Amino acid sequence: MSRRTMGDGKDHSTKHTVTSLIPGAPRGPSALERKKMGKIKLRYRRLPDRVTVYKQELLYDDGKLIVSRVTLRPKRPLVHADRVLIGPGYRAIWFVVVGEWHDLGKIYDCQGNLQGYYCDIIRPMRRTAEGLEIDDLLLDLWVSPDRQWLVLDEDEFAEAKREGWLEPPTAARARRELEELIAEVESGRFPPPLVERFTI
Repeated sequence: MSRRTMGDGKDHSTKHTVTSLIPGAPRGPSALERKKMGKIKLRYRRLPDRVTVYKQELLYDDGKLIVSRVTLRPKRPLVHADRVLIGPGYRAIWFVVVGEWHDLGKIYDCQGNLQGYYCDIIRPMRRTAEGLEIDDLLLDLWVSPDRQWLVLDEDEFAEAKREGWLEPPTAARARRELEELIAEVESGRFPPPLVERFTI
C-alpha cells in the first residue's frame, strides 16, 4: 500500500465538495426516521474482478444523496505512523452523491471518537433494485480531523493501468478527482458542512 502525506497547503480553486450539490439537505434523521429507512445493499467492485456485497443501515436518501451507516470489518487494520486509522469494529457514516467520482466515509473508532475521513475514487454510482453498485478506481484519500492527508493504494492504481484494467481516460479522470479532493482539503473546504450533521 503506497502513501504520501502533506500538511495544510495553499488555497486552490476547485469544482465541488461531496455535498455542494445539495445545499438544503436536512440535518441527520431522528432515531425513529432511521428505523423507517431500513437497509441498503451495496455491490462494490474492486479491479479487476473482485466483488463484495455490503448491507448498510440507510440513514438518508433524497434521490441525489445517499447516506448510510456501517460497522467496518477490514481484513487488516489501516495503520499509519503507529496509529490505527481503521480497525475491526470501527463505524462509518458513508456519503454517496449521484454523478460524483468519489464517495466519503466519516470514520469513528470503537469508543465513538472521530478518526478521520476516507474517500474512495470511484466511477459514479449506479442504482439497482436493491441499492447501489460502485466500481472502485483504487486511489483513496485519508484526511485526519486536523486536515493532514494521505494518499493510499498508488501501487494498485499503477498496476491497474499497467495491466489494462483501467482505460487511460478513466485513469486520468480518477487522478484529477484525487487532486481536486486534495485541493478541497488544503483550502479548508473539507469536510463539507453537511457531513458534520450526521453522526453515529
